[in-house]
Amino acid sequence: IGQYTGLTEKNGKKIFEGDIACAGSEGIIAKCEVKRRIDGIYYMNPNRKTVWYMMPDNVGKTTVEILGNVHDNPELLKEATE
Repeated sequence: IGQYTGLTEKNGKKIFEGDIACAGSEGIIAKCEVKRRIDGIYYMNPNRKTVWYMMPDNVGKTTVEILGNVHDNPELLKEATE
């Protein structure tokens, strides 16, 4: 389903494209979908239409936690936009 990004979240779980993460940046924490790019990953915040970019070397220094994925748990993103 989703391609492995080569990264892990704060609890050691592998991060895949299409995962739904709880991610924090600059004091903002939100649910967002993981989108992959060739040189890292994006965490997309559906509420603010904001994109947080994360390079592989700094993902361990963040508060990223995987909650589910868009295929098995689409309601998680729906809750974030209501």
